Amino acid sequence: MAGSLHSLDVSKQEAESLGIGIAKMKKEELKAAIREADVESRFAFRDDVQAEIAALTQRRLTGTLQSLDEYKGAAITLGVKFDALNKRN
Repeated sequence: MAGSLHSLDVSKQEAESLGIGIAKMKKEELKAAIREADVESRFAFRDDVQAEIAALTQRRLTGTLQSLDEYKGAAITLGVKFDALNKRN
């Protein structure tokens, strides 16, 4: 049971970091919500970073970049730190 509780705690922490309200969610509901949030935000810059990129380039790069490598290349070119890129497994 200790392993199960540890796993639940990790899932709760991950959900909270993604901004998912976890109130009375069951473990499987929690995992499903994390997966859904992960898919929606994959390879997405935070809003503040999108604004910074737009200001630096006079146009928005987001939406035209298709892969994580393209995002990283744009970040390197613009001097944006990688930690501004949402990290997903």
